[in-house]
Amino acid sequence: YGAIERVNDHLPVPPEHQVRQRLWRIVAKRCVVAAGALERPIVFAGNDTPGVMMASAMRSYINRYAAKPARRIALFTNNEDGW
Repeated sequence: YGAIERVNDHLPVPPEHQVRQRLWRIVAKRCVVAAGALERPIVFAGNDTPGVMMASAMRSYINRYAAKPARRIALFTNNEDGW
């Protein structure tokens, strides 16, 4: 594996003779690759406004609180949670 350490990358002008980034080569006997969650947010303008939620959040409102999340919804899905 490769990992980049940002040593002085956050500074507008790094000190002289100092590296901005350092590349680490990682050698492991075993590894676990976690490619990501099953549910990924769909990117669109305004997806961080109140009332916009992922399918798992809507399911939690229904199962935990017996709350109806909305009267009218627009559903966009990219996995089984949406169905």
